[in-house]
Amino acid sequence: MPSSKNSSSAAAVTASVSDVSQLTSSDYVLRYTGSGSGTNGWTLSTTSGQGVALTANADGTLSADGLTFSVSGTAQTGDSYEIQPTRSASTSLSMVMTDPKGIAAAAALTASAGTANTGTGKVGSVSVTNSANSNLLAGATITFGAGGNYSITDGAGNTTTGTYTAGQPIAADGWSLSLSGAPASGDTFKVAANTNGLNDNGTISWKPKPGAVTEFGVTAQYTDTSGVSWTHTGSRTGSGSRRRRCTRNTRSTGSGG
Repeated sequence: MPSSKNSSSAAAVTASVSDVSQLTSSDYVLRYTGSGSGTNGWTLSTTSGQGVALTANADGTLSADGLTFSVSGTAQTGDSYEIQPTRSASTSLSMVMTDPKGIAAAAALTASAGTANTGTGKVGSVSVTNSANSNLLAGATITFGAGGNYSITDGAGNTTTGTYTAGQPIAADGWSLSLSGAPASGDTFKVAANTNGLNDNGTISWKPKPGAVTEFGVTAQYTDTSGVSWTHTGSRTGSGSRRRRCTRNTRSTGSGG
């Protein structure tokens, strides 16, 4: 804002955020000291009186502490302008989501029990243990025989066998399946890619990082049950604009939106 003591023909000064990471909590005074002094005739200091180095840009603007200053009109020696780039930034931040179910994300895999099963075995959970396995999303059928023995045939035609122990997961092709109850001979279970799992938010656990909220940005990290880690970031610039981004931190294995 221009000083009330500025000349009637004072120039107009606008400030914009050019680098959020360089912003400070300081307020500034931009002062015109006359041609041949300062940086293109201008000096910058904090309101507490500490000098701040200005950079003259090729387009005629000036830069400092993540801010860019543009001057139009003719300034008179002694004209000054107070810059308050971040004073109100924290008051404009708000929590927009507290329930992870509002995030459109899904697990990579789904598991189901055969409709003709006669045992008490039920699907507990299925998770990714090796996202790099080439057959992870190929699908597989687990068929139980007598004495808890089972065979796994995946979508690539590979067959493996094992003996089920209650409380221990069944694993193959980079996935791990947990069951409850007692499967009977002839019972089947399927593991498949979760191709229609958009917004399958029951698989998300919300785990904000301690200390990740700052005056200018918010970062939250959470992990779905397939082991895929996500980061959601949001920031508000001094000019009031908002930026948000949600990114996967590991190799993509499932659907998400």
